[in-house]
Amino acid sequence: MRHSHRIRAGLTMLLVASLAVAAAPAVAEPTFSETVVAGGTSPVMAPMQASPEMDGRYIAYEFTPGFDIGGAVDTDIKVYDIKEGVTYDVSDRTGDNDNDVNDTSPDVSMDTVVYQSMLNAHANVYLYNTTWYNWRPVTNKTAAQTLPRISGRYILWHDADTDALWFYSVDWPQYMNQWMPGTVGVYYGSWDIDGDTVIFARETTAGNFTFYKWTVWSDAAPEAFATHTSAGQIADVRLHHDTMTYTYGAALDKVNVKSLRGVSFRPPFMAARDGDVFHGMYAYENLSAGGIGLVRDGLWATTLGAGGAAETNPSVFGNRVVFERDVNNRDIIMARASEPLADRTAGDDRYKTAAAVSSEYFSTGADDVVLCTGEDFPDALSAAPWARFLKAPVLLTRRTAVPSAVMDEIERLGAKNVWIIGGESAVSSSVQTQLETAGLHVDRQLQGTDRYATSAKVAMFLYDALMADGRPFSNRAFVARGDAFPDALAVAPVAATTYSPILLVRTQAPLPPEIDDVFEFLPIWDTWIAGGTDVVSEGVEEAIEAWNKHHTGVDRPATRMAGDDRYETSARVMQNAVSMNWVDLDTLGIATGLNFPDALGGGAALGTYGSPLVLTRPDALPPKVADAVTYRAHEIGRVDIFGGSDVVSNGVRTTIVGLLP
Repeated sequence: MRHSHRIRAGLTMLLVASLAVAAAPAVAEPTFSETVVAGGTSPVMAPMQASPEMDGRYIAYEFTPGFDIGGAVDTDIKVYDIKEGVTYDVSDRTGDNDNDVNDTSPDVSMDTVVYQSMLNAHANVYLYNTTWYNWRPVTNKTAAQTLPRISGRYILWHDADTDALWFYSVDWPQYMNQWMPGTVGVYYGSWDIDGDTVIFARETTAGNFTFYKWTVWSDAAPEAFATHTSAGQIADVRLHHDTMTYTYGAALDKVNVKSLRGVSFRPPFMAARDGDVFHGMYAYENLSAGGIGLVRDGLWATTLGAGGAAETNPSVFGNRVVFERDVNNRDIIMARASEPLADRTAGDDRYKTAAAVSSEYFSTGADDVVLCTGEDFPDALSAAPWARFLKAPVLLTRRTAVPSAVMDEIERLGAKNVWIIGGESAVSSSVQTQLETAGLHVDRQLQGTDRYATSAKVAMFLYDALMADGRPFSNRAFVARGDAFPDALAVAPVAATTYSPILLVRTQAPLPPEIDDVFEFLPIWDTWIAGGTDVVSEGVEEAIEAWNKHHTGVDRPATRMAGDDRYETSARVMQNAVSMNWVDLDTLGIATGLNFPDALGGGAALGTYGSPLVLTRPDALPPKVADAVTYRAHEIGRVDIFGGSDVVSNGVRTTIVGLLP
């Protein structure tokens, strides 16, 4: 049942003195306004709202009525739609706040809310989909299933029967609930998931913890990546991309920040707890000044609050923070910055731009690097899913020598291995020699006789690597024209996020023989073509569909993602990918549609991040792209423009900022 919930908006936040950060703020902090998401009145026995979690346009929280004449007080889950300004009942299936069932511990990702429920007299995990307005159980066991976390298509929780973590994949329901290896004895409440990366901790001795990371479905054991030694316990573990925060200390009064490489790259937040992280933005309860501490590293820091009220339990997404305010028996407040997060990642040329993208999205390093020619697009485009598998950046090189800026970035990353994509006509042997002289291991297996054969080689290599790691293959491929870049650029991060190959074809049939081999040997029957019939002909589409039928025994049409031009096509790719929950909009990448270099490194990085890319004209945001951004505006956490103002103007940035809330 849906119902409207009145809100009070536009209250001016009290900005308390800025907190100390690792570097002095480089720009003035934005101003914040607040919206009362739930609460706002103070009668006797007022309802109580607690434990908010935010992702995209939705805020999920616990709701407890002030009193219940008909029975015991119970707690339900509600979700607030920021875009529509309405509140949905998620778990109150009777619609009267009187079902006497405790539903608690919500989390939200994109359009799905998860929570634990006592509906069957013992805790189980349930989900609610805001698009379809339906709920269903994820677990049904007599042992307690508790503290669920969700990211995209994956749900993670603790099973009391095995004392281990379990997960569920919406994409792979035939596997149902799966035990996560190596998690027996996981420390209570120490887990989180982002994308397909899981983190958790075990307490080895009192106050001493080891953190582990694991990729969903992998046969490999969880990998220890960090330790924590301190009196007391840990709590409130949160993960975003490659950064983890957690509360620690004898009084649980400090928040630490570590990368998934075990690096503490900023000082802890002192007199703090309940930390959360979003791409270099940190929110936490400020125990000394009161209110919510909010830091955007290297740019600004502030404290949000309303005088003597106590604010707790922050959750941050983009330029918004949601938290509890402990007045009126607890309200839920959303604070929104005056300016959306709109960044620009650029260098003086294509090589420096790719290095700058690597530095931004792999700020704490990487073991592997994927290196492609910067003089053409096909190899780097095909390489994006392989870079995603390696959790590696894509860097560009000249044919005969690696630019100094790229070598500097490889050194900063601490990389050990370089995967060169393409043959010597694209990247010469002198580049390999240069890298090996620098002490790097170089792999040149991923090359073919031409761009089509190279894309086929990457596809086969990716499949074999997934199988060797025990991870399922998506049964999906993205098909793009191999002799023109525009339609294919937006496909790269989507294919990478889903570990699906990008197969390059000619405009006209037949398929290149190496691509035919891929369709014959790999179990591909879900094919997506970028562009209209003028770029990938009906004859090519029919050849692909014949392979789909070969594998399944039934007709399975290929799906086209095409618009009237390259810009509309990129918008349709993004819209399809978000609708299918293949990618989220934590970040939306923007690149020029008139050239390829800036989009190559950016698209691959976004694939590792799990976010899409759209194309723009240099001096104006195309109308269809503007429409797509407007439609998804409340789901977008930040925008990143790849390339300098000479390739994507400041006017385009201004237009995009104006479309975001």
